[in-house]
Amino acid sequence: MPIYRLTKTSYLAVILCFSFVFTLLGTGARPVRAEDPYDGMRLKPLHLIPGDDQYSLPVSAPVLRSKLAKMDSAVSSCAASAPCSSGKGVWDILNRGADRTYLWVDLPFTGTDSYTKSGDITNSYNRLLSMITVYYTPGSSFYGNKALKNDVLSALDWLYTQKYNTTVAPYGNWYHWQIGVPQALTKIGILMRDDLTAAQLTNYMSAVNRFIPDSAARTVSGSPVMTGANLLDQAILVAYRGILVKDAAKITNARDALGSTGSRALPSTRSPVRTAAIPFKSLF
Repeated sequence: MPIYRLTKTSYLAVILCFSFVFTLLGTGARPVRAEDPYDGMRLKPLHLIPGDDQYSLPVSAPVLRSKLAKMDSAVSSCAASAPCSSGKGVWDILNRGADRTYLWVDLPFTGTDSYTKSGDITNSYNRLLSMITVYYTPGSSFYGNKALKNDVLSALDWLYTQKYNTTVAPYGNWYHWQIGVPQALTKIGILMRDDLTAAQLTNYMSAVNRFIPDSAARTVSGSPVMTGANLLDQAILVAYRGILVKDAAKITNARDALGSTGSRALPSTRSPVRTAAIPFKSLF
């Protein structure tokens, strides 16, 4: 099983995480034009995830066109006829059955290794993030595709009911429950907030809060004392949840945790994790 290690790129992500959230939450944050200050704080990650406002349409730059094409093909290989049974993208192979016990056949939640089973939850959310990211990405062939959005919403409700909620007993790798799933789910919330019902937003964010009620939380057996990258990760996710549910106390907790790490961000002590089979666009 591969071991999660911080690469040079990961170290840069840590620095960017710290810089982004400290700027976002600190007293010197640049004012944003929004009637609600929480909406103002949501604007930056909302634009960073799909990368909009950074290029004009139609897309002409070859590198950007190639990037968008790769994002689209990961979602569906059927272009205008997506999703299709012969396709190989995550939308094409999504299980839509009314009695489904999994969303993707290669992520069945039935492995004898509990670490793999918990990884199936994280990877399922990651795939939904890749799907909904292209929905909100200008220039994508799936931009504004309502069928895609509806399939994501249905899958999110299924995951909440069956796998990640306020009552499920965690198993396997602590990382998936406290960081892996919340990373994908809070980004999905940032993107989809205006397309979620109040009940859906409450459900999803209550599940996140159950596993990371604060930046230093250790709610799952085996989780280490939160320092370095782990603390940064959880603090950012607590902040994102605070922005979405408009909870000033959570945002303050995240700000204080980030301030306590200062420049002492160190490699994390994460347990082995299974990486996502389908790439998705990271926030950083």
